[in-house]
Amino acid sequence: RVRAYVDAISRCQPGRFVVDVGAGTGLLGIAALKRGFEHAFLIEPSRKMAVYARHLAEINGVLDRVTILESKLELLPSQSLPQHIDLVVTETMSALIFGFGSWDALPALASRTPGGCSVIPLRGKLFAALTTRNYATRNADNCGLAFLKCAGIEIDLSEHTFRSGGNVFQKETV
Repeated sequence: RVRAYVDAISRCQPGRFVVDVGAGTGLLGIAALKRGFEHAFLIEPSRKMAVYARHLAEINGVLDRVTILESKLELLPSQSLPQHIDLVVTETMSALIFGFGSWDALPALASRTPGGCSVIPLRGKLFAALTTRNYATRNADNCGLAFLKCAGIEIDLSEHTFRSGGNVFQKETV
């Protein structure tokens, strides 16, 4: 999943502004900065995740090119973001599943991009599997984290634990 997002970002012509909706750790915005975008706006309602996103931007040397907006997209005043946005990235699957408001607000945000369609993902399918096996444990050598190191993004997520909705890390059960 992480590789697919970073590959898609890499295929975009770098521009001035990228907006990462439901940014969580800010990885997608940071990946866009590492690939030539000038500034990333990270929209993240969870205080814990916003604090970690700031930390991650700092250890990757891009904090001066990041604006963290601790808010839900649907509650964010439109003037908080640039009028013209080059790319919108989002991985707000829980918003789609549970009907949170960010999916309703994304079309207005997308209308600020060239042609109204510079959005990743532009379309997709959602699959889920119920399991009793613990798949939530992460460390620096498994899942997308090892790939991020290969992509030049410094990460120390395995040293932190978050237990907020939609951002589960080292949870006992899935």
